[in-house]
Amino acid sequence: MNDHDPTVPARLNIEIKGRRTSFSLEAGVWDALTQMCRDREQSMDELCEEIVENADEGVSMASSIRTAVLQHFMDSVEAA
Repeated sequence: MNDHDPTVPARLNIEIKGRRTSFSLEAGVWDALTQMCRDREQSMDELCEEIVENADEGVSMASSIRTAVLQHFMDSVEAA
């Protein structure tokens, strides 16, 4: 596990649909999202763009990403 507090928000930049954007997620969510990228062999930009494109209308990017990360790891546990 990383030596940082997973609850502390961190702001990172990504590109979605050719536009740079930044948003804040808890460090633990960024860590999980990074692992999800490895698992799916996608870049952070590719994965976030896919998540946002498939999100329900009106749901924020950050909420969509948190939900997708949670679902990914829940699916992993079920498959084990």
